[in-house]
Amino acid sequence: MKTEIKARLLGSIFVMFLLAITIAKADIYMGTCEGYIKWLNGSIVPGANVTVTVQGCTTPPENCQRSVLSQSNGYYVVANLNLPPYGNVTVTALKGSAYGTNTGQADAYQAAYVNVTLCESPSSPVLVPVNDSHYPNITFWFNWTSGSSPYPTFDQWYWQGSWQNASSPQTKTNLAFANYTWGARTCLSSQPSCCSAPAYDNFSVYNSRPCKPILQDQPNTNQTTVTLNWTSNTTGLCPDADNDTTYYNFKIDSTLVNNATPPQIVSGLGYGPHQWQVQECDPWECSDWAIDTFSVVNEACPAPTLYFQNNTCENQVLLSWDSADQDPDGDPCTDEFRIYNNAMNITISPATPPQSVTLTDIALYTWGVRSCDDKGACSPWIESSFIYCNCGIVEEVTKEGKKIYRSGACVLPAGYELVVTKPKEIHPGDPFELKINLKYFKAITNLTLEAETPEGITIEPLEVGYVGQNQEINLELKGSTTKDIQEKKYTIFIKGYDNQTVIINKPIEIEISMPPPAIVSLLKLKLPVNCCSLLFYLLLLIFLTILAWLVRKTYLLSKAKKEKEIHGIQKIKEEAKKI
Repeated sequence: MKTEIKARLLGSIFVMFLLAITIAKADIYMGTCEGYIKWLNGSIVPGANVTVTVQGCTTPPENCQRSVLSQSNGYYVVANLNLPPYGNVTVTALKGSAYGTNTGQADAYQAAYVNVTLCESPSSPVLVPVNDSHYPNITFWFNWTSGSSPYPTFDQWYWQGSWQNASSPQTKTNLAFANYTWGARTCLSSQPSCCSAPAYDNFSVYNSRPCKPILQDQPNTNQTTVTLNWTSNTTGLCPDADNDTTYYNFKIDSTLVNNATPPQIVSGLGYGPHQWQVQECDPWECSDWAIDTFSVVNEACPAPTLYFQNNTCENQVLLSWDSADQDPDGDPCTDEFRIYNNAMNITISPATPPQSVTLTDIALYTWGVRSCDDKGACSPWIESSFIYCNCGIVEEVTKEGKKIYRSGACVLPAGYELVVTKPKEIHPGDPFELKINLKYFKAITNLTLEAETPEGITIEPLEVGYVGQNQEINLELKGSTTKDIQEKKYTIFIKGYDNQTVIINKPIEIEISMPPPAIVSLLKLKLPVNCCSLLFYLLLLIFLTILAWLVRKTYLLSKAKKEKEIHGIQKIKEEAKKI
């Protein structure tokens, strides 16, 4: 018996110890809220479920919101609230179907005093549903029957997210296509915050937006007048699920045509890219734009081919060329001809070959031709040059410095020797050098070397300066080719100027070829050849031969040894079987 009493006593002490720990660990707050719960007529409400919520409080939740029942005299008090001085509270009270709410503020001692009046709210109104509609411009009627209450009431109408005092019916017109929610509630006149549960209704003002039309692709063309056509999209719910009458808007570049019908003929288009668009519209909405692009292109005429004109001592030359009759689009081509130098500039258009030109000045003449179609698309100018030379008896200085006289030749103001060393191979995209060996039989005050090149080849001009009489000089002209240059032979004119006076004009021919494959380049590798190198190559060959022999010998010996071992093992096995 004593043992049982002792066990119970220890158990009680242990429980009290746990309770002490729990109380010690619990959070204690000083906030309180108290007040009375009353009916609308002022009488007290015992047994109401009262909930106090501290506004802005989140933790701990059991100290942010607490509930109690009102006492027999309607009084309630809630303690241990996490309510700061001057904090705000919301108090709600429920008793059966009656409901009330109120707010209050604590004083400096964290105590709030809030009374709540319960009301038995009216019944909810009965709404007349609004039907969905495809026509936004009709009048929409919102009718309802007010809720009932023994006390005076008034109604509130809900529209577009807000409540307003209103009576049935209400109307709206010209609504946008959207989903709508409307509602109504009945409130007590003596207590406007005491309202029925709201009644809501939903309806839609809808429209099936047309789909983008299907455009017939307009390819690139050389015509400035095009016919652009399209059709309605008839797939799925297109073109208009509501069977509305539709029309089209058409746009070409920045020009808009409303209520357009297919096809549209557009003229006067300029050369270059164009964009055209079409959208289908019903009376209220339009589809996205369907877009197509094309270009009005005009191919230029092919470039003419000039016949080379040599330097001449005749003052009358016939300059001729070949050109195409039409461009790739089939447009007719005509030629323009020009010839010019520092003293003259003549252009003839249209021109036909050959052109007869009278030369007046002893100078360098540049002439060229281009072809143009009837729409103004022209090829590049193709040009060439020649020199109208001194003729008759000319004093000339020989290599030895002696003066001689000769006639009947086209010569420059003085004789010269010019040797051009070209690379053996020039590939597309490669730089190259032309090595020039020049000896001029007269002093040059200020020599400049330039090159007249076709398209795809560029040679940098070289400022040389003074060159003495019969002085031999070696020069380098640096050039380059484009990667897309064609493989063929090209003619380049090396021109020398002495203070803008032409004294050298020498044509040379270079050939552009594709680079060989890597294996060919390897076979073309050149090794130095002399007595020492031949001896080295011979010794290297002997060394490699001996090395190959040693490797093979080692392999054969290893193979024979392995076969011998295998044969010995087999022999031992056979003898073992006999035993």
